[in-house]
Formats: sequence, C-alpha cells, structure tokens
Amino acid sequence: MIRSNDNQATSVIGGERSPGGGRFPGGGRFPGGARFRGGNATGVRSSDKRKPLAKRVRPSERMRITREGWLFIVISIAIGLAAIRSGNNLLFLILGMMLGLLIVSGILSELSLRGLTFSRIPPGSLHAVKPFLMGISVTNIKRYFPSFSIEVEDIQGERVLDKRCYFLKIPAGRTQTTAYRHAFARRGRYGFSGFKVSTKFPFALLRKSRVVELDTEVLVLPAIRRVSLPPLPAPSTAGDHHRRLRGRGGDIYGLHDFRPGDDPREIHWKVSAHRGRLVLREREAESARELMLRLDHRLVPNDEGSLLSAAESIELAINTTASLAAHLIRQGYQVGLVTLDGSLPTDDGPAHLTRILRHLALVDYADIDATYSRGPQPGLLLNVSHTGQVSLVSRTGPTEAVA
Repeated sequence: MIRSNDNQATSVIGGERSPGGGRFPGGGRFPGGARFRGGNATGVRSSDKRKPLAKRVRPSERMRITREGWLFIVISIAIGLAAIRSGNNLLFLILGMMLGLLIVSGILSELSLRGLTFSRIPPGSLHAVKPFLMGISVTNIKRYFPSFSIEVEDIQGERVLDKRCYFLKIPAGRTQTTAYRHAFARRGRYGFSGFKVSTKFPFALLRKSRVVELDTEVLVLPAIRRVSLPPLPAPSTAGDHHRRLRGRGGDIYGLHDFRPGDDPREIHWKVSAHRGRLVLREREAESARELMLRLDHRLVPNDEGSLLSAAESIELAINTTASLAAHLIRQGYQVGLVTLDGSLPTDDGPAHLTRILRHLALVDYADIDATYSRGPQPGLLLNVSHTGQVSLVSRTGPTEAVA
C-alpha cells in the first residue's frame, strides 16, 4: 500500500521551472512533496553571486575524482613537469588540451544533471519477504540538450540502497522509466526520502552527484504463506445464527442490473424483457459461515528472557494470522479480526482482506497485561497465540490446536 502527497510525486533538478509550478528556493516544495535539500534548484541566487564558491555549492552536491581521473591527473602532472624542464611547446600544448578536457568534463556533467524530474512508482501492494519492482521515472525537461549516463539510487530513510537504475540517454522532452528489485524483511511503514543522482559523463574522469528529496511512504503488508487449518465444522454449524447473505444455490435475494463478470445463467429473462435491459437474480447463500481470528501479540519474553526472540515470534504469529485470513476468505468464509489494538467485523471479499492485512501491518507489540475489548463475536474463533500456534476455539473452550 502506498502513501504519497500526490498521485505523481516528482522532484526536479536544474534550471527549469517545475511543470506543476513548484517553487525552487531551498526548503520549497514541488508537487507531490518533493523538496530540495538546501540551496536553490535554479542555480545561484543573485544575492549569492558575490559569495565565495565554497558557500554557493549546495551541501547535496558532490564531485569526486574517479580512478581514471586520478590516472589522468598524474599523467597531466608528469607532462607538465616535462614541459617545464624541456621548454617544449608541443608538451605545453598537450598539457593545455588535457586540462581543457577536465574543464569540459565538469561542464558537460553539470549540464547532463540539470533539468531532470524524478518520480517513484511503487507497486499496488507490498508484502514482507516477497520481492517487488520499484519503478523510477526520469523526465528531461530541457528543451534541446539530452542527458547521458544518469545513475539513480533510491534512499530509504538516511540509507542509500544498493540498487541502481541506469539511463544511458534521456532525450530532451522525453521520459524514461526503469525499475529495481527489492524486498522488505518485515511488515510496517517504510519511508523513502529521495534519490542520489550521479553521472560520469562524458569521459568518466569526474563523478558528479547530488541528492534530490522526494518523500514517499509505503505500507508493507504481512507475508502470506501456506498454513494448515484444524478441521472446521460443517457450514450449517459454523455459527450460532443465520444471516441472509448474497450467495449461490439459495432462495432469491434480490435483483440487480447485469454487470460484466456476472453469471449469465442467473439472468431473469422476464424482468429483463419488461425493463428493456438485462437484470440478474441474486440468490441467498445456503449458509452464513462466519469465523473470527483472534491474535495475541503480547510481548512475552521466552525462557531466556529475550525480547528479540519474543518479537520474532509475534511477527510469525502476525504472518500466520494474515495467511489464515487470506485462505479463509478464498474459501468463502465471513472473516473478522480481533487484536489488542482493535477489531474488524466479519465480512468477505478482496476489499475486506485488504482491510485485515492493513490492520495487521500496523499492529504494535502489546504489554503482557493487555486485554481484549469485548464485542459481538460469532460462535467460532481461530486463536493465534504469540508463538504462532493456531487453535480452534468455541464459546465452550478450545477444541483443537495445530502448529
């Protein structure tokens, strides 16, 4: 699940104004919450033109000499010393050309980095442990000049991920998108704070980089895995009460207009002919199968008193609860959830499963003396202990347990 300040969050580098009208001064925001870390994105302000160069360089910018660059400088020094000792004009000419290459390299690398906007494109849903592709989109908003050899590294919090997206050439006015593969070890909220953008264009003598801020928050859902269930009662005894629900095989529940994906066998032809449009029968479910999942996420130290081991057990229990919810909803059950942080009523369908997974993704570790709040519950519960053990519970007590 994704949270960002806009549907299309972008960050900008260079001397062009953002298409969304964002302001460039340091601390200003672009559309989607993008910010520059200090400095001025359009270059040096008029009030800074007379300041020393060291004060005008933004702290987010960095220029580093590469290994090839150091070799080039050593050769240039050697040629310079030889030119001074011999007074050979040809050596002076070669030295001047080599120094000119360094200057040109700095100018072209700066031009290549300017006028770029960046967007992060997360997938629709993320699960712990499961690899995913994070999309990175770069737009060159310069009018005439392309950008070459652009490397983009994502920044999670304060840490630069060891994942690089490389763009060989981005023509003027064009957008290119690529992705990197990543996975989160645990559920919860994760924040991305920006990008580290760098280039070694054109001669790989200098590596110029800068940090562009772009805040994006993603919600990582619990991992879904295979689970084993205790034998569940027959549908007719799965709850102490019966509710009228939409389903198959029962009495007519109601009528509604035909929608793509509906079963054409349920079309009510007489009513359709009378109304002049396709009308579908809705049937009542033969049984209302309700089941509540109850998660114990109290932080109970093990025999050795290790809270870290207890936290790992709770994470296993949360993943087990999420997996049970996914399995039961696919089997047609009305599933609810009870945790020490709150509860969700029984319901079915993919949307309800997403609500359960989001709730589990944000569950905190509870104190050892925390208690559940009372509320209406169906006759059957699946209890998931803090160690991940699953037991089938009724109002009369536990009936069976599985690991």
